[in-house]
Amino acid sequence: MLYHFIDLSLVNSFILYKTTTPMVLYQFKMDVALGLMYGDVVENPEEIQAVMVENAVALTVSLHGDPVGAAEVVPAVRYDGINHLPSVAAKLGRCCKVVGCKSRSVVWCRKCRVYLCVKYPKNGESLNCFEKFHS
Repeated sequence: MLYHFIDLSLVNSFILYKTTTPMVLYQFKMDVALGLMYGDVVENPEEIQAVMVENAVALTVSLHGDPVGAAEVVPAVRYDGINHLPSVAAKLGRCCKVVGCKSRSVVWCRKCRVYLCVKYPKNGESLNCFEKFHS
């Protein structure tokens, strides 16, 4: 009964959500599941729950031993504002994930698993790439 009511509430929310955004039910359920998995607040990022969530998806490693960035980040995870921590992950500079940025970076977001520039804003920009990607 519990699973039926959870599924019923997800389908009802999907019906309301698809009036504004075109999406299929499967993708909506995956977004909700990922948002719930990655959405809990962890005081200390090194706690076992954060490590388990962070390691839930296996990392692929390049020939140089650097982790390969994710191809796409789910918006529910990208914009949740919880535990997005910059970390030096590469020996060689990787392309920044922000559209229009031509820089290379060794810093990546530990939660989203994408390489992003953490630099001083210039030319009238108000945000660096790390902030721009998450807002």
